[in-house]
Amino acid sequence: MGNNIVIYLKPGEIYASCDDIVIKTVLGSCISVCLHDKINRVGGANHYMLPTSKSGSQDIYNYGENAIPALIDAVISEGGNRKYLVSQIIGGSCTRPDSTIDVGSQNIEIARQQLAKYGIPILREEVGGTTGRVIRFFPKSNELEMKFAGVRAEKAESKPMETQPNYSFVNLSQAQGQFLQNLFSVALQRAGISLSSLLGTGVSVGIREVLLRKMDYVQEYLQNSFGDFIISTGQKEDRPLGEVVMLMDTSKARIIVNSLLKRPMESPLIYDRMESSVLSELANILINAILGTLANHLGFTMMLRVPSLAKGKAELEKVPFMNPAKKWKVSLAVKTSLSIPAFKSETSLLFMIELRTPSVFFDLQG
Repeated sequence: MGNNIVIYLKPGEIYASCDDIVIKTVLGSCISVCLHDKINRVGGANHYMLPTSKSGSQDIYNYGENAIPALIDAVISEGGNRKYLVSQIIGGSCTRPDSTIDVGSQNIEIARQQLAKYGIPILREEVGGTTGRVIRFFPKSNELEMKFAGVRAEKAESKPMETQPNYSFVNLSQAQGQFLQNLFSVALQRAGISLSSLLGTGVSVGIREVLLRKMDYVQEYLQNSFGDFIISTGQKEDRPLGEVVMLMDTSKARIIVNSLLKRPMESPLIYDRMESSVLSELANILINAILGTLANHLGFTMMLRVPSLAKGKAELEKVPFMNPAKKWKVSLAVKTSLSIPAFKSETSLLFMIELRTPSVFFDLQG
């Protein structure tokens, strides 16, 4: 099945087919319901983030109550028959165990309810827990491969990595840039799922631009099938791995996330009326999504320690834009410690997260 066309399923999307394809997605608290008609050899999958929609909600397939009936219709339109359908439910992890709202459990329950409503038996459930999942679903055969996010697969798709001597002033090629962009794209899809539960609305996540700098004082050089990728462990001077500017879009808000490696904190944090615990959760979601995905692709363990903002590790203050009546800005700098046991090395990272949004979205006036 190595030559199958891969369809990457983003949140709010549905895909059904009778062809030899593979549907791949990354799941946190969200759910993918996978359907298969064993007689007609057709199937499909969805990817929803929340159980039920609010009045006037956009992107209706981000919600299980809409996404599951739509998936059934999609499979039938590809030649399936409802009476032959069987299902699998994947996802629904608890991304924040200390949260009072368990979106993952709610997503699991709506899947069970909807499938029972349409009389579709559930053959397999891989749900709950606190770890995200990566799945590959083959709709024609009903085969489903699953691994936990951040854990290397038993059959790795990449070539064995090799370490080589130090390199200096390495230019990243276009292929390397695309590899890095793909990594962050997957990471932000995971982040967007959890972010949606915080904001109470669907968040479609994409990368606007990737800006890569020259590498200096590189200690380890890694190779895999995606191309060459450099990791700096700060052996001599503080030099950045690169600056990646990513954009999350909704109809009312844009969230710009800057990921910086070894860059001094130069400006105060800017705070609006969002609680510091929400900012802390946002930081942890994004940072762990990015690094978890990176570790998963490169095939080694990364141990990340993130300070808790709720315990006074960061100072927050409120600063408006030039037009305070319409826009506010939230910037969050989080300094972390990252260790890579395989290389017996440790370095510090600084993540800068910036949020720009119209005040009406978060109701910041008053």
